[in-house]
Amino acid sequence: MFLLALGSGCAPQGDVLGTTPTATLSLPTLAPATALSSDTPAPVSSLRGSVSVWTAWEAQEVAALSDLLVAFREQHPRVQVRLSFYRPAELLEAYRAAASTGQGPTILIGPSAWGPSLLRDGLIEDVSLRLLSEQRETISELIWSQATSGGETLGLPVRLRGVVLYRNRTLAQRPAASLEDLLAEAAIVSTRYASEPVFDLGFEFSGAQLTACGGTLLRAGGGLAFDQATGLCWLDLLSRFRQVGKPVFRSAADRVTFAAGHSPWLIDTTDALPEIAQALGADNVSIDPWPVTQDGLQLSGYVWTDNVYLASRIAPADMDANWALASLLLGAEEQARHARTAGSWFLPVLASVPPTEPLAAQAQDVLLTNTAMPLASNLEVYVVPLERAVNSVVGQAGDPVEALRRATEIIYNTLTQSPPGG
Repeated sequence: MFLLALGSGCAPQGDVLGTTPTATLSLPTLAPATALSSDTPAPVSSLRGSVSVWTAWEAQEVAALSDLLVAFREQHPRVQVRLSFYRPAELLEAYRAAASTGQGPTILIGPSAWGPSLLRDGLIEDVSLRLLSEQRETISELIWSQATSGGETLGLPVRLRGVVLYRNRTLAQRPAASLEDLLAEAAIVSTRYASEPVFDLGFEFSGAQLTACGGTLLRAGGGLAFDQATGLCWLDLLSRFRQVGKPVFRSAADRVTFAAGHSPWLIDTTDALPEIAQALGADNVSIDPWPVTQDGLQLSGYVWTDNVYLASRIAPADMDANWALASLLLGAEEQARHARTAGSWFLPVLASVPPTEPLAAQAQDVLLTNTAMPLASNLEVYVVPLERAVNSVVGQAGDPVEALRRATEIIYNTLTQSPPGG
């Protein structure tokens, strides 16, 4: 974990869980506020209190966030600010452990998927009453879906993430005219390199194809929202990938093949942007709009966000300062700062703030047309059986009717034992 402390006499120190930081971010500490004489100008701000931010963002984004905190302290000198950086695999567990004892940060920056369970467990605040109409209006309904659940506002969405279609421009000079053309060209390239192209049909991509068949995954409050006809259409659509080889599920095999220059297309998350750009060169990669099948089904991928969550039990004296900082992260100026940081692949949630890197701008454009990731605290109840159904049909040429029946039966049996969340 990395730490930065800015405040009245604050110095970098160990984290609240007692582990030793692997490094300390070195940034200037402002002098403590002092009593003012009658002829001294008033402070820039009267905000007071303490702000503590935990995140697992990459180094470039942490640097931009650190710059923001320094500027925030200069504008609000009576506010103490602390920033802690965790490894991605450690952040959620660390936050839960600390917040459950009242020792956590005041602000958590984390994936939208965390929101429903954190709110259910009383570890973050519903910020509906603080949200301004102008903040709400700057963000599309698609993006706000990643910050709302059951009529409550879980936090502020500040960064786009999701699944996109990468193209190696050396192997495929133009976007595919259709899914069928994409698969046919992928098969040709596989013969040329004696390397079977693989597509990851894990839930992040495959689940979004329910929208191509006119359905969706979850009803409001939980429970499957698609009927048998929609489910069979969905499995039939995914089975078309069988012509280029056995699919993978939540694997890096497809990324390895693509990065080696042996596959013209890759279905992967935007988190792969730095690796793909380095392996092939950003100028040799394109992120294409999702193709349509020859019978008119529009492919898609899920989109989700990183959200700014306000911890529960923030002291009233600290709340205004924390909300002011959270709001800055959603503002156009700060969104642009992150998007334009050297080496950054930050994708703004504001369509009015495009990244300067062309490949990142393509990714933002696609994500803003993607399908919203379902938010539910028990999402794995649905994901695991449905992925097994896809594997049965696509990977093993199983009977789609039986695969769908088995998956829905497992889901409903599980839900009767554990009430739906979300």
